[in-house]
Amino acid sequence: MYGCVKWKSKNTYSHRVAWELSNGEIPDGFHVCHHCDNPCCINPDHLFLGTVADNMHDRDAKGRGRYGENRPSLKNSSKLDVTK
Repeated sequence: MYGCVKWKSKNTYSHRVAWELSNGEIPDGFHVCHHCDNPCCINPDHLFLGTVADNMHDRDAKGRGRYGENRPSLKNSSKLDVTK
């Protein structure tokens, strides 16, 4: 889950604020992507600018796409037992 803060009078994702504080404004058409694949990370060393296509290429290269071997599996996730 992405962190969110109030920045320049509007709600903004925390990693975008971290990028701007470290590197300046984000050019139009670009997203702030994570090398570490951790949405809550705000370490500027883990962030890079890219297009949606760049981000999808990065995901696929790491095998984290829909059918990739490194995709988080729902069968291994924790479940809340509400029957007790």
